[in-house]
Amino acid sequence: MVLESGRESPIVILAWGAAVVFEAAILFYFYWSRIPAPQSIARLVLILILIGQAILVMKRERLALLAVLPAVVLSGSVARLVPYPVPPLPLFFSSSLLLSLGIKRVIEAGSSLFARRTELHQESAGETSPTSTPERPRSSLWWDLLGLFAALTLVSGVSSLLLYHNFYPLTGQPYFDYVINLAGNRSSQVTFHVLTYSANIFNACLILLALGRWVGLVTAKCLAGLLLASITVASVWAIAQASFDLKVLEAGGVWPSTGRLNGSFEDPNALAWTLIPLLPIAFAGLVSTPIWLRLLSLAASAAIFYQMYASASKTAFACAVLTACLLGVSGVIRAWRQGRHWLATSLLILAAMVPIALFTMVRTGPDILLFSRTRPLIEFFARQTPQTANLESLAAVASYRDVWWPSAWRMVREHPLTGVGVGVFAYETVNDGAPFDSAGNGYLQLAAELGIWGILAGLGGTLLVLVVSARRWWAAVGREKRETASLSAGVTVALVCCAAAQFFGSLLTFHQVFVTLVFVLALLFRLQVEAGSDGTTASHGRSQVRRPSRVIPAVLVVAFAALNLLGHRPTDPLEFRFSLLGREQNLIGGYPEEKWVGGFPFVWTNRVGYGRIRFEGGERVLRIHAAHPDIANRPVRVRFVAEGKLLAGVELRDSNWRDVPLRYRGPTDPKGLRVRVDVDRTWRPCDWGVSIDPRNLGIAIAGLD
Repeated sequence: MVLESGRESPIVILAWGAAVVFEAAILFYFYWSRIPAPQSIARLVLILILIGQAILVMKRERLALLAVLPAVVLSGSVARLVPYPVPPLPLFFSSSLLLSLGIKRVIEAGSSLFARRTELHQESAGETSPTSTPERPRSSLWWDLLGLFAALTLVSGVSSLLLYHNFYPLTGQPYFDYVINLAGNRSSQVTFHVLTYSANIFNACLILLALGRWVGLVTAKCLAGLLLASITVASVWAIAQASFDLKVLEAGGVWPSTGRLNGSFEDPNALAWTLIPLLPIAFAGLVSTPIWLRLLSLAASAAIFYQMYASASKTAFACAVLTACLLGVSGVIRAWRQGRHWLATSLLILAAMVPIALFTMVRTGPDILLFSRTRPLIEFFARQTPQTANLESLAAVASYRDVWWPSAWRMVREHPLTGVGVGVFAYETVNDGAPFDSAGNGYLQLAAELGIWGILAGLGGTLLVLVVSARRWWAAVGREKRETASLSAGVTVALVCCAAAQFFGSLLTFHQVFVTLVFVLALLFRLQVEAGSDGTTASHGRSQVRRPSRVIPAVLVVAFAALNLLGHRPTDPLEFRFSLLGREQNLIGGYPEEKWVGGFPFVWTNRVGYGRIRFEGGERVLRIHAAHPDIANRPVRVRFVAEGKLLAGVELRDSNWRDVPLRYRGPTDPKGLRVRVDVDRTWRPCDWGVSIDPRNLGIAIAGLD
C-alpha cells in the first residue's frame, strides 16, 4: 500500500509527531532535570551534541542515521570514565536523533500538504505545475504497520506511567505497595525503567522507519562494516578496561567506576544479547569478496568470542553453536549444488566439530568461563563493604525465577487484550530481590506487557522476517551472488538466533541491543533489494493505488489508549506473592539488613517505605539515623504515618542516632501495624565520594519487626 506523490502515510506522520513530544520529554527528564546543577558542564556538552546532531540531520540525514550506530555502541563506555553518575548516553544519542528527525518530518509533511493544495489550486485555475524533483522512496504497508506499532507502544508506555506511578499522589494510595516502596527519589528509577523500555521499542521502530528512506542508497557492505567496526572497537575498549580493573583489585584498590568486566555495556546479559546477532554476520563476512571486510570480520569474530567468554552467557554460546550449524549446512548445500563434494564433506565435518568444541566449553563452565573469576571478586566485595557482606542472599534471587513465570501468566490471564503496559513487569513481578528483571521468556513478556497485539507483532513479525530473509538468501545462492549470499546468510542466521534466544530470556531492555537489531534489519532490507526482491524503491509519477484511510489508524490508537486507561484496573498482587513465596515481602527499603558498629541491625529506607511494627502497650521506640553529608545545613524531616494518622514527626539536624517514640491506640494485626515512613529527601553515596554505591538512601531505621 503506497501513497500518492510519495507522501508519508498518516500513521507515520502521527508517529513522528508523537516522537517530537516524547523525545523532548525524555531528553528533559534524563539529561536536564536529573543532572545535578554543579555539573553544568555536562549539560553544556549534551546541549552542544544535540545542536550538532540537529544540524547534521538537516544537512546530511543519511550520514546522521549511519553515525547513530557507533555513537550508541561506543558511548556506553563514556559514562564509566567520569566519577559522577551520568544518564545513559546511548539513549541520548538515539533520542536526540529522533527529535531532530521528527521535527524535520513534521515540517516536510506540512510543506507537502501546502504544496499539494497549491498544486490543486493551480490545476483548477488551468495552470501547469513545473516538473517536480525526483521523489523519495514511498511508504508501504510494512512502514504503516511499523508506525502503528510505534504509536501503540508509546501509548502503552505513557498509560503505564499514569496507571502505576503518577496517579497515586491524587488518590492518596498507589495500587501496589511495591510502588510505594520505590516512591520518591527512588521512584525516578522506576520511571527511568518504564521510559527506557518504551523508548527502546519506540526509538527502534522510528530509526527503522528513517532508514527505510535511505536503505536503498547504502550498500550492504557499508552497513555490515559499520556494525563490525563498532563492536570491535567497543570490545577492545572493554577488554582493556577489564584488565585495568583486575590490576587495581589485585593491588588492593577499590572497585573502579566501571563496576563490571564488560566495560562498554550495562549488563553481561546485554553484552551477550548484543553479540548474538553480530556473530553470524562476522562469520559470514569471512567469505566475502572485499579483503577489508574479511579482515574486519576476522577481528570482530575474535573480539566477539572473547566478549562471549567474558559475559559467561550460556545462551550466547548456544547461539554460537546454532550459528556454526546453520552456516555450515548452508555452505554444504552450496558446495554440493556446485558439484564440489569434497568441499561439502569437509564443511560438514567442520560444522560438526565446532558445536562439539563450544559445547565442551559450556559444560566446563566453572573452569573455562568467567565464573571461575567471579568468586574472588565476590569475596573481595564481602571483605571491603558491609553492604555486600550478605551476598549469600543474592544467590536466593535465582530461586525467584520459578515465580516470574506464574506472575507473567497471571498478567496474561487478567489483561489478555492490552497487557499490563510496557515496562510494568517491574511493578507486578513477585521478585523482591531483583525488581527490574524480566519474565525469562521474551514472548511471554510481550504477551504480559503488550497483550495480544504485542505477541502478534513480536512473534508474527519475527516469522515474517525470517521467511522473507530465507527466501532472499536462497535466491542469492541460486544466482551465484557470493557476497550477497554470504551476508544474507549471516543476517538470516542472526535473526534465527535472536528468535531462538528469546525463548530463554527477555533481556531486550537495553538500548545497545535494540539499535543493533535495527541495523541488522536494515542490512536485511538492503540485501533483499540486491537479491531482486520488490523492496522499497524510488518511483516517479503518481501511484494509482488508493490512499489508506486516515481514520482507521487514529481510531486504533485512541481505542487502545481508552482500553489501557479505562479498562485496565490493576489488582493487588500481594496475596499472590505470598502464596508463591510463602512469606510477606519486606518493603521498608528494598535493601538488605546491615549491622552498625555497635552490633545492632538496621535497614535503609528510600524516600517512602512501608514496614510492620508491633506496639506493646500502645507504645514503641525506634532508632533512626540520617547520614546526609549536608545535614548540618539542610535538616532531614521524617514522618511516621499509619492508617492516615501521623504517629510522629522528626527533624534531624545531625548524624547521631535518635530515639523516636511512637504511640498508637487501637486494634492491630497480629503481625503488626503497617507504618509508612516518609523522608523529605534522599542522598546518593557516590555523589559525595563516599563509595561506589548507586543507592538512594533515606534514613537508617533500627528496631523494626
